[in-house]
Amino acid sequence: MSLPTLVNVSLQINALNSVNEQTMDFSINVLVTQSWYDFRLQFYELINADHLELDSKLIAKFWVPDLYFVNEKSSEFHDITVPNRLLHLYRDGRVVYKMRISLTATCLMQLHRFPMDQQTCSLLMKSFGFTNQSLQFRWSLDSPLTCLKQLEMSQFILARMDYKECQRMSDIN
Repeated sequence: MSLPTLVNVSLQINALNSVNEQTMDFSINVLVTQSWYDFRLQFYELINADHLELDSKLIAKFWVPDLYFVNEKSSEFHDITVPNRLLHLYRDGRVVYKMRISLTATCLMQLHRFPMDQQTCSLLMKSFGFTNQSLQFRWSLDSPLTCLKQLEMSQFILARMDYKECQRMSDIN
């Protein structure tokens, strides 16, 4: 039995576009960074470079983790002026995959004291098709959750951002 592929994940929140009490959701623009090791891709002796920056058209030729957002209602990749996805290969076999996404996710709000409520909105991520025995996501040790700038909305105060790991076993049928 082989060890699972460990994928480090970090999120950079570029914008908090909306929080909607009626539809109980929130919309964000996020840069998702995933990194892992694939020792088959090592190139210590092949070329004199620290890493290779691959064109976004080549990403389809490589295995990338099947991360998805469990509570996503809708999402889209950014493609202006080019697809906002990149893949870097490092000489030691480390792979870094980045993609910029806008998404809307559910947020089950407690509105008992509206409009003075405090809400906790989560963005849940997991593998779409692999179990924990094959693929595990971990928060990056270096800056796992950041904001590009101070996130502000006129009717909301972002009190804090937090992250945690949850390793639930799931069966794939």
